[in-house]
Amino acid sequence: MSGMTPRRQIALRLHRYEGFSYEEIARRLSISPTAVKKHVARGVAEIAARLAEAEDPAGKDRQG
Repeated sequence: MSGMTPRRQIALRLHRYEGFSYEEIARRLSISPTAVKKHVARGVAEIAARLAEAEDPAGKDRQG
């Protein structure tokens, strides 16, 4: 999760690993639940992209 903004890391950790709701995280971070949802979704997307890159660093298996 390195490279993510601190707020995104916190939102992702609290939601995915600690089981907090979007509303609970929003109160802790003083942001809206919608912002929390976006942070979590973008964090998951970043991790997925990094995993895909690690599995295929040269892009050899990508179709295009």
